[in-house]
Amino acid sequence: VSTQSTGLKYFDSMNCFSLFAFFFSLFLLSSVHCSSHLNIVASVDANVKQNEPQANDGNLWNIVLTSLKGQEAWNFMRFYLSSLPNGAIVKKASLQQAVLYASTPVTLEVWKTSSSWVESLSWNTKPSLTDLVATQKVSGYTHSCGSSNPTVKIDITELVRNTLKKGGSQVNIVLKLEEGATEYLQFYSRHHEQEDLRPRIVIEYDRPQ
Repeated sequence: VSTQSTGLKYFDSMNCFSLFAFFFSLFLLSSVHCSSHLNIVASVDANVKQNEPQANDGNLWNIVLTSLKGQEAWNFMRFYLSSLPNGAIVKKASLQQAVLYASTPVTLEVWKTSSSWVESLSWNTKPSLTDLVATQKVSGYTHSCGSSNPTVKIDITELVRNTLKKGGSQVNIVLKLEEGATEYLQFYSRHHEQEDLRPRIVIEYDRPQ
């Protein structure tokens, strides 16, 4: 009887340990999760030029930027955030652009602007810039057949977070070169036939618990 009692106690303790291990593993699995990634390609873009104040280049496959005096060229872009799950926790957001040409190393500026513009806007009708979001150095580059285009990655995490926090559903930005720069910079636009070369925002996020 003593042996049986000891065996039952041992069996019960093993059952308790197994149950504890099972529930503890469930707890660990519920607390460990992987981040998701989302690519959002620009839905609207327009290239405007100071020396062609009424012209609009909203349908070109490439984007030209310059800060030459009297010849400035800016690019407006809009990204819709509707594909991001409600309540998503944004860990990182990166604006990514494939470079076509950079005459020499240049400094690219990303500015926030209002949503009150359409793709047919011109230099004369463009909205004003509001806040400087980020700057990024871009190395000189000339594309040649068979070569891979370098991608410029700019951290815009706070812009995306603040947009969502205020209940916004779109990111509106302007790309321009720093004032006084004499260089040229070319990117691919959203109209390029190769989708992976189009401007995009890559968002890393956690799903709401």
